[in-house]
Amino acid sequence: MKKIICIILTLLMLVPFAACAPAEEEGLRTALDLTAEWDKVTTPGSLVQGCVIVRKEFADAHPAEVAKFLSDYKASIELVNNSPADAAKLIAAAGIIPKAALAEKAIPNCNIEYIDGSEMKSALSKFYETLYAVNPAAIGGAIPNDGIYYTAKENAGTPDTSLEINVTVLSGTTGMGMAPMIAGDKNESSLNCKFTVVSEATAIPAAIIGGTTDIAAVPTNLASTLYKKTNGGVYVLALNTRGVLYLLEDGNTVNSVADLKGKTVYVPGAGTNPEYILKYIIEENGLKVGEDVIFDYTYGTPDALATAVQSGLVKLALLPEPKVTVVKTAVAAAAATTK
Repeated sequence: MKKIICIILTLLMLVPFAACAPAEEEGLRTALDLTAEWDKVTTPGSLVQGCVIVRKEFADAHPAEVAKFLSDYKASIELVNNSPADAAKLIAAAGIIPKAALAEKAIPNCNIEYIDGSEMKSALSKFYETLYAVNPAAIGGAIPNDGIYYTAKENAGTPDTSLEINVTVLSGTTGMGMAPMIAGDKNESSLNCKFTVVSEATAIPAAIIGGTTDIAAVPTNLASTLYKKTNGGVYVLALNTRGVLYLLEDGNTVNSVADLKGKTVYVPGAGTNPEYILKYIIEENGLKVGEDVIFDYTYGTPDALATAVQSGLVKLALLPEPKVTVVKTAVAAAAATTK
């Protein structure tokens, strides 16, 4: 009898501790950072998703202007990282991200960097090799040769500040580092840059090929595709963004790539960089896409998928910044109003 009483008392004593145990996290959360997962299975730092390109004809004819542009661009990216609150206002003013508050929250997760020279070549060549192994079509069917990498000219001379330079900026993370340049105070040493912000990368190839744009901030796979389309007619000047992809989950069942087994992941479009990057990471972890993990392409763009996540229609989704910040902020705000 005494033994039974002791057992009962022990169980009663455990109840408060069980009640205090942390509950499973609910709501929308970042389940996986794909940059961190990429670095675990291949060369760290080689997930480079954004760059700035230039028409070869323009760069060869105007080395001084290109050198000045890159100097200004490096300073612009440094301002974004060192003063995110100030930069966020410029990003919103340029129309790259609609709201400054969202831009400021997104900046730390956007991995914006200025990388040129040998470091650029090392990281980007590895990225191209990896994507080519997943699907050659991801980079236009062939790994670019070394001619794609711009080499700065020594003693380039003094830039012509009257020369009009047409620059196209893609909205989102690829263009965020250029916002201070767009808003910069003009003085005697400033280049005469005419900036155009576009919402879709599909608008850029025709502008580059037609010569109406001299420089453009684009995804790195588009740089490779354009290099092939123009028969080597573009250079990559510098990288501007490392990995920006995250796996969002409404719940708490995925905390590692292994946890994706048996899951369906919504991906923003078939035949896209996000799809190839996630596929590579999954299969390097010993799982098979199409068998162990299913990709669903119902929502074929980041905007459509973000809306579906925000509406609660999707529980596990692959999204880039700044969409991640936009969706998580909206979901958190909606949850707060219902309490």
